[in-house]
Order: sequence, then structure tokens, then C-alpha cells
Amino acid sequence: MAIYREPAILPAGVYDVEIKAAKQSKSTSGNDMIVVTVETRFENRIHYIRDYLVFTSGADWKFVSFIIATGKKLADGEEFQPSDYVGCTARVLVKIEQYEGRPQNKIKKWLPADPTPRRETKTEEVHSDGGTSS
Repeated sequence: MAIYREPAILPAGVYDVEIKAAKQSKSTSGNDMIVVTVETRFENRIHYIRDYLVFTSGADWKFVSFIIATGKKLADGEEFQPSDYVGCTARVLVKIEQYEGRPQNKIKKWLPADPTPRRETKTEEVHSDGGTSS
């Protein structure tokens, strides 16, 4: 028997994601768009977030930031192939929005790819007296 679980909501913040799907579609107003589904892990759970990259003059910044976030290059005039981006990794800023009275995660911003290798950083604990410990 299947057990229903409430969808888990990620806390707002920056997450590393993998692009699991990217497909061409049409918005409700008839504009071309790419529907992107990303996956991330948080607290031993897999989370999926869908983003909509709509091709309009006012939203072109989001499409450009998506390309930059994946670290891929797209030449001027080159045809965009959504499937070329499946499996790419990126960093995103996630926010929480209310939709029909329920919280849901949304991608607020695609962040530029970091060309430097990630290193483990030392975590400091900040105490209420202002002191720190490692």
C-alpha cells in the first residue's frame, strides 16, 4: 500500500542542483518556454523543483542566467537544445512562495557557475556572547 507524504519544503537558500529534465513547451499565454526540472538533496530527502524559462523580452534575463549557471556556452544565433542541459549541475537560489494556500519552492535565481573547485570550509559556531568555536 502506498503511503501519502506531504511534499517537503526546502528552507530558502542556495542549493546545488542537477538538471533532470528540460523540455520545450508553451506558456498559458502562448509564449515559447523551457520547463526545467531540477533535483537536490536536503536532510536525506530528494527534492524536485520545476522552473519555467519563458521567451519574452522581459524574462530573457532568466534564460541567460540559466545558461551561465550551467557553465555551458551558447554562441550568438546558435539553436538552444534543452536536452543538452539534462545532467548539468548548477547552483540556484530557492525561495518559498504560497500557491493556493500551500507553501512551495521556486527558483528565484540561477547563480553563475563557480569556475573554482569547491573546498570544504571550516564551520564556526557563533555563541550568544559573540564568541566562536570551530
